[in-house]
Amino acid sequence: MKFPHLAFALCLVPVGAWAADANGDFAIKGAGLQTCGALSKAFDASSRDLALYGGWLEGYVTGVNQFTENSFDFTPWQNTQTMLGLLKLACDQSSAETQIMVAFNHVLRALAPGRLTEKSPVEQISDGTRATVIYSELITRIQQRLIKLEHDEVTVTGEIDEPTTQALSALQKARGIDVTGLPDQATMIALFLR
Repeated sequence: MKFPHLAFALCLVPVGAWAADANGDFAIKGAGLQTCGALSKAFDASSRDLALYGGWLEGYVTGVNQFTENSFDFTPWQNTQTMLGLLKLACDQSSAETQIMVAFNHVLRALAPGRLTEKSPVEQISDGTRATVIYSELITRIQQRLIKLEHDEVTVTGEIDEPTTQALSALQKARGIDVTGLPDQATMIALFLR
């Protein structure tokens, strides 16, 4: 069934009207309505419901990216598992009755300073057996952070070069992370989250 009139009508709706009603209220859908207590139970049971929570997080972040000024990507390196882990940490610091959306908004506020404000090209980085995909802007940030952590051999080139790979490997070894020399999730957590 086709809805040509609906598609045309949707083009006429101003984007700001999608945000909330005149009082700032809006309907929460799906897993966002669930509580931190329910999320904790899903984690404890390694439930398949975690995939539903993860899908909701991805959709929610996409909406935040679309409707937040000066934001291309609020979670430029965090994958779904990392976001779920951050949500679990936020829930652990909240009451069991706290809605998932409320807890995840705390996470997004904490991540806001590290968001990408503009589109950045994506690069694939490989060690020959493993690969990761990362925004080019993040490579610069990784190098800046490594320099701040006193890896003096690193310079800001915007490319994963040999000194950067060696510094990442040294950081991984020092933090007990699998030594890959790649900016994987565990390494990015060690670099950017406290």
